[in-house]
Amino acid sequence: MKIKVFKIKVDKRAIIRWKIYIDRAKMYIGYINLVMMVVVFINSVKDNKYGKILAEHYIIAIPAMIVLFIAFSLVLVSRQFNYAT
Repeated sequence: MKIKVFKIKVDKRAIIRWKIYIDRAKMYIGYINLVMMVVVFINSVKDNKYGKILAEHYIIAIPAMIVLFIAFSLVLVSRQFNYAT
């Protein structure tokens, strides 16, 4: 099915396909941003007692912090939906 966008005929499926591509790209950028946030956090707290432990064991600390961040985000989202309904 063709639709007109700015006087140009465009296939509706092509528009949907490109929207999906853009949404996936935003999702991947979000993943990269999450990892960067965790690395910056670990580097910023290196000077205190707990930060040194995190910096020494970053192989375990980075995935654990990502899982904790995702879990915390899911809790916030579920709370938000509970208050919205």
